[in-house]
Amino acid sequence: MTYKKADEDADCLIVKAIALAPTHPSVVVIVLEKTIADNILFIHAMSGCDTTSALFNYVKLKFVQTLKNNNDLLKVIEIFKTPDMTPEAVVDVGNRFPVALYGNYLGYSILE
Repeated sequence: MTYKKADEDADCLIVKAIALAPTHPSVVVIVLEKTIADNILFIHAMSGCDTTSALFNYVKLKFVQTLKNNNDLLKVIEIFKTPDMTPEAVVDVGNRFPVALYGNYLGYSILE
């Protein structure tokens, strides 16, 4: 068995491993929780690369905690996994994540 430890940016290593998984059945990505594993591509898409484009100084852990602590948001972001969604629907849902990330101080419903 071979393994690789992420030296700096674990996101890149994880995304590459996921991309190889269909053709390499031995690719394994170890993640602590199923919520993270199921949504790793969404987390990476929304949070960017830590070394170049972190969203407003939030680290990946804040994105993960936001997802873990918000079951309604987990339901809503399933749209990102649906290939036939309209671009408008994806943008609408994509706008809901920052609302949850920043605390939803205005009282908007994630599901509306």
